[in-house]
Amino acid sequence: MVKIGKSYENLMIDVVATNEKLVDRVKRIIVEATGIEYEEATKVFEEAGSVKLAIVMILSGATKEDCARTLTETNGFVRDSILKLTT
Repeated sequence: MVKIGKSYENLMIDVVATNEKLVDRVKRIIVEATGIEYEEATKVFEEAGSVKLAIVMILSGATKEDCARTLTETNGFVRDSILKLTT
């Protein structure tokens, strides 16, 4: 899963929130990956629409558009996207 970009740290991050339980799980993943509060994770997830994009937005501090473009350029690898945006 690491080699295909579906995890970050020890978390499976390629989750599609299709029901209430998964939406809660997605927010908890964002909290654990970034260290922010649950309420803030909720706001960022609602703006981003995906776990990967939300994590990159939070950890890089870049705009949604820049993060989305960089995620595309790095084939969906969160760590590579963060590094690219912060160096």
